[in-house]
Amino acid sequence: MREPIWNAYLTVQTAMAYGTDAWTGYCDASLALAATILPTLGPCGPTLVIGGGHPRELQLLRRPAFEPLHLLTAHAPEAQTARSQGIDAVCGDIHDMPYPTASMGLVFQSNVMEHVFAPYIALMECRRVSKEGGVGYFAIPEFEGPEHGVGEFHLHCLTGPVWQTLLTKTGWLVERMERALKADGHAYAHFICRAVPVPFPHAAALERIAEARARLADA
Repeated sequence: MREPIWNAYLTVQTAMAYGTDAWTGYCDASLALAATILPTLGPCGPTLVIGGGHPRELQLLRRPAFEPLHLLTAHAPEAQTARSQGIDAVCGDIHDMPYPTASMGLVFQSNVMEHVFAPYIALMECRRVSKEGGVGYFAIPEFEGPEHGVGEFHLHCLTGPVWQTLLTKTGWLVERMERALKADGHAYAHFICRAVPVPFPHAAALERIAEARARLADA
């Protein structure tokens, strides 16, 4: 079987962003803000965490309101660490996630979307795996700050209005937006969203994805 072309891109980007050792860095400002917002969400599991799966991030989300917890990461060391803690963790691609449609009540990602190859497809996959009415939590570096996409690790770092437009097109209603600020000028926008019906004409894309998945299941 031929290896999907996406895997080559994923391997290169993972090596660029994470290297070969377990990821130990994290944006403390974003984590601190998430710690104040997550308790206000109420029960909304099952939860899918997308990204590096830093131990502090997973610890923050390991609460009854968000169980059971799942991790999708492109980095094998983080997946192994999460599995050792009893978390369902897989290495995979955000553009084609190995989860059933409408299976998650909360999708959480922090500092991920600026690394993905196709943000529109990634957000559509997040919406596909989310239950209608579920919560999407997307923390993204702001374009206006120092991390405005010129570095080699960030493929995309768009303005707040552009991210909000992408979220709307992919079935995410932005209910709240907060900013995390660091003393060095770094700024991060936290979009807390509700999964709503995907609007025209983008709903047709999800319908075709469902049809393609059904054909693969029957093959």
